[in-house]
Amino acid sequence: KKNGVGTTVKKLRLISKASKDEIEMIVNTLPNLEAVYFCDSSSPGVPRHLARLSHLRWLNLRGSAIADGELEEMLQGIGANLCGLSLDDCETMTRDDFRAIAAHCKSLRYLSLKGTELSLDITPEVKGYIFSVIWGCGDTLRYLDLGGCSDFRIDDTMLEFIAYNCPEMLILDFSNSDLVTDVGLARIASRCKKIQLLGMVYCDNMGIYTFESNEEFIDSFVTPLLSLRDLRTIVLSGDVDDMLDGEYGSLETFPDHEDVWYRYGYLDGVLQSALPNFKRILRSI
Repeated sequence: KKNGVGTTVKKLRLISKASKDEIEMIVNTLPNLEAVYFCDSSSPGVPRHLARLSHLRWLNLRGSAIADGELEEMLQGIGANLCGLSLDDCETMTRDDFRAIAAHCKSLRYLSLKGTELSLDITPEVKGYIFSVIWGCGDTLRYLDLGGCSDFRIDDTMLEFIAYNCPEMLILDFSNSDLVTDVGLARIASRCKKIQLLGMVYCDNMGIYTFESNEEFIDSFVTPLLSLRDLRTIVLSGDVDDMLDGEYGSLETFPDHEDVWYRYGYLDGVLQSALPNFKRILRSI
């Protein structure tokens, strides 16, 4: 601060936990920060201090503790300019937190809620919390990661809502969503024409894993994807053996393992032949 270097720093990444006093010192010393990454900060009051960073455009609070009302207070100060927000693995999110994102982050392009858990009872109304964010920010969203958000009950209805409200979406991840079927995928493919990457790991109710005949799989799963001319990558489950043995699913009948591996290869070949920008299928465990 004494030599003026602090005013020139634009990005900060902390890989260790920071106390409230340390965060306050950082904000006072580096007032022009535009991108901040805090890892697993358990100290209350961190979001409240960050509200003073008026130039902030990208914020990652992965695994951080967020007290009641803190996110609202922070976003009132910085939400209008915020382009990217990651709240991965935050375990204390409330209804008011989602409402705050929807109300204050009108320029949001990147939102990651991977592994986020809610600090309240899980009810059907919980899905409405995500709906409010999509409704409020959908026009500008390009990247949305809902992977592993079991509390949100992601299903075809939610994918349809995303499809109708996020026309500029480029990257969408709804991995570990066992309520999603090919119906939801078709809704995304029908309206989100700029999609470049789809994450669908352990979505075990989709037709690639459930249809007994390859003809049904092609009609219901492959055909909608062929309309996505900008599609580059699909991420599917790599541990097929484990998945088909039922650890991640509740279906009583599956195609066998060889069928699914064949379908992976078939899908990869068809998409590479038909889509000008498609690169490959990634398999994630």
